[in-house]
Amino acid sequence: MSNVRIALLNAAHAGEETRKNFEREVPAELVNFDVTACEFPETLSFDGCLITGSRASVYWDREWIGQLKTWVGSAIRQGMPHLGVCFGHQLLAEVLGGSVENMGEYEIGYRTVEHEGT
Repeated sequence: MSNVRIALLNAAHAGEETRKNFEREVPAELVNFDVTACEFPETLSFDGCLITGSRASVYWDREWIGQLKTWVGSAIRQGMPHLGVCFGHQLLAEVLGGSVENMGEYEIGYRTVEHEGT
């Protein structure tokens, strides 16, 4: 185990397997927080943050999503590196001033994404 300590903001509903997957792949100490149950780190003393996928949308009106956006925004302002996976990268886009648009269908797994240039 390395000395790197990462906050795992687990947005997966029933996220025990999600946590195990990241523990297997990330050579760091992962400190798990079930953000869907409003569990958040009390400190910003982590080397980085990983936000998992979720079956929620970043635009849903849920208490935990609002709290997650607030915590992540504070951590980003303090310079903490972040990695978002699926829902996590949508949340990062939102917190950083970007936008995420509804595809009109639910998606899970892999999909080809096309960028519409401006």
